[in-house]
Amino acid sequence: DFSDHPMKYPPLHRAIEAHRIPIPPMTIENLRAVIECPAKLPDVQASFEENLIGDLLLDIHGQEENLPLLQFTLEKLFEKRNPESNLLTFQAYEAIGKVHGALGKHAEDTYLRLSSDEYRALAKDLFTQLINPGDLEQDATRRRVRMSDFVYTDATRNRQMQGAIEHFIHARLITTNEVDTHRPGRVSII
Repeated sequence: DFSDHPMKYPPLHRAIEAHRIPIPPMTIENLRAVIECPAKLPDVQASFEENLIGDLLLDIHGQEENLPLLQFTLEKLFEKRNPESNLLTFQAYEAIGKVHGALGKHAEDTYLRLSSDEYRALAKDLFTQLINPGDLEQDATRRRVRMSDFVYTDATRNRQMQGAIEHFIHARLITTNEVDTHRPGRVSII
């Protein structure tokens, strides 16, 4: 999101440029290997239902910047595999929202699993603070926020907010970097 910022510091920019390695776009064969090879590992041994790899390739081709979404989708597919055959199915792929809907569906499901409306209201406050909306949708960026920004004087509200944060951390939708006791940790959206 901020790759242009080092240009403000010429020595840093020169160092980055001197060590930059351009990575060309992935070919369809590269994408197929990214999908198939991990499934073949000895500790995984998963297989794909007929045409599922083709659908995955079709959904991601030309959008290689979405490789993290593909990784997330494959992880969710693996979680929903048939446990007896280790088969990844198209039905599961549709159920998780395919490549472009899997993360959103996971976030929505995680939000709905919060135990009360109070937790859901606090979750909305949490995510509102973790996003810089920008002028256009494509300008939106994540924002790191100090954990101390989510400490309230009301003990119940404070406990609920910490619970909501832990809920989303456990679901891997936000991260924290509690470094040490001298520097307050920060929360950020992934």
